[in-house]
Amino acid sequence: MSFAHICLNNQVSPSSNILLRRSFNVQREIPSFLRISNDRRASVATACLNVEVELPDGKVGKLECAKSKEVMESEARVLVGTYARAPVVLASGKGCKLYDLDGREYLDMSAGIAVNALGHGDEDWLKAVGAQAKTLTHVSNIYYSVPQVELAKRLVASSFADRVFFTNSGTEANEAAIKFARKFQRHSHPDAKEAATKFISFTNSFHGRTMGALALTSKENYRSPFEPVMPGVTFLEYGNIEATKVLMEQGKIAAVFVEPIQGEGGIYSATKEFLQYLRSACNDAGALLVFDECRTASLRMISFEDESLPTNSSPKLSTALLTKHPCRIENWHFKKRCSKFLPCKWLRMIDASLASPNVGTFFGVRISCIETIDIWSDQRLCSYSVQCGLGRTGYLWAHEAYGVYPDIMTLAKPLAGGLPIGAVLVTEGVASAINYGDHGSTFAGGPLVCSAALAVLDKISSPSFLDTVSKKGLYFKEMLKQKIEGNTHVREIRGFGLIIGIELDVSATALVDACRNSGLLVLTAGKGNVVRLVPPLIITEQELDHAAEILHQALAVLDQK
Repeated sequence: MSFAHICLNNQVSPSSNILLRRSFNVQREIPSFLRISNDRRASVATACLNVEVELPDGKVGKLECAKSKEVMESEARVLVGTYARAPVVLASGKGCKLYDLDGREYLDMSAGIAVNALGHGDEDWLKAVGAQAKTLTHVSNIYYSVPQVELAKRLVASSFADRVFFTNSGTEANEAAIKFARKFQRHSHPDAKEAATKFISFTNSFHGRTMGALALTSKENYRSPFEPVMPGVTFLEYGNIEATKVLMEQGKIAAVFVEPIQGEGGIYSATKEFLQYLRSACNDAGALLVFDECRTASLRMISFEDESLPTNSSPKLSTALLTKHPCRIENWHFKKRCSKFLPCKWLRMIDASLASPNVGTFFGVRISCIETIDIWSDQRLCSYSVQCGLGRTGYLWAHEAYGVYPDIMTLAKPLAGGLPIGAVLVTEGVASAINYGDHGSTFAGGPLVCSAALAVLDKISSPSFLDTVSKKGLYFKEMLKQKIEGNTHVREIRGFGLIIGIELDVSATALVDACRNSGLLVLTAGKGNVVRLVPPLIITEQELDHAAEILHQALAVLDQK
């Protein structure tokens, strides 16, 4: 349902006999810059819609959204025309709601293209950014800064990685991953006449718009105007193990870039078997595997009494090892000295052994729960976690659902809650190939954006927060199935957590427009026939109900000729 909002400071007097043909919802004060247009002067009102009004003399005019029109016309004159924007000028936001210059309220199911994980105006985020802005905003990477180091420590502690390289965006992070992969191959094979330099990517993939990342992006209309792009990339069918096997056996593959969940490509999820095969094939070929949005098994960090973990640990820690060598298994020790996963039954036993949230015993050894970490393998893998990572799937990293771990993981979108940031998380093996001057960035990892990212991580990394994302994702998919699955235009409803796609048998443009006109902001994906739903992770079930109802009603537009 559409609403028009009248500012209480600019009342329309009942004595004026102006009859509005739509009901108005007086909810919030909006700046008064709209006029009732007609040949004669009229009362000034504030409204959020172009609504017809009947004046005393019977003439019909419109409440013109003058300010929005002015902004859109100015944009056309001064900005490069790279964006086919929706005709909305957004001015403010709070929580999961956005408001345009004319006072319209929208339920935001796009989150700035999966960026605003905490919604708009989160109080803790505002405090962190405000405090840092008053202290220090930018120093470049010539100098050290505390927020950057603290953020890197947090990312390392909550992932497979040993080290972090910061960027300003996801495409920059993937450019760095490309360079790191090629440098790693030269570093690993110094005597080779020709190091591996080629890459594998997949259909429906999207890795960015800069020249290297663009070369890994499958959509031909994105690449063709700028060819020749970076050579050496082969596109294979997403999920096709046999085709990948043939190419991998030919050798010279530096890395495989794959998204466990394709966002831009249409919300397609890889199978566990496919990703496990890629992991195995990359191990055999000495290639790096690059995931899009991936991270898997998460557990509380356990701490044993002393720090004497033998350096010659077997691939799987044994009961005897833990009993004979009481040790402190922390982030550094586990990554450096234990090369494989603990058996799942051990993880359950460790978890069950914690008598309280913080302390317990395991095989007679006293342990304490420090914080949530990942249990990982030492296998080389690059993980691309730009849109689906950082909680959107209900896991902190999207690849947690698959049990495969990376050498490199690229992050972006929600990491700083709306400020531009990217990050490349790498193992020590990859980091050892990178020297001073091999890569760099002037703005990346600045104090301001890193402080914002710390505030985001403080909330998103909470197990209870991630649990609510999973539950809300299941709830929303069920609501969508109940309301729209029976529509003849709906082919499939798919997704993971709070990244959901609705595939249609026609273009989704008309539906997206109808939703926007009804106060719901959604996106398209794939070949333009998928509605992409990526709301802020703080969205409520009531708001999800409202979104499902608008989608249900708006589907009728697809039957109009």
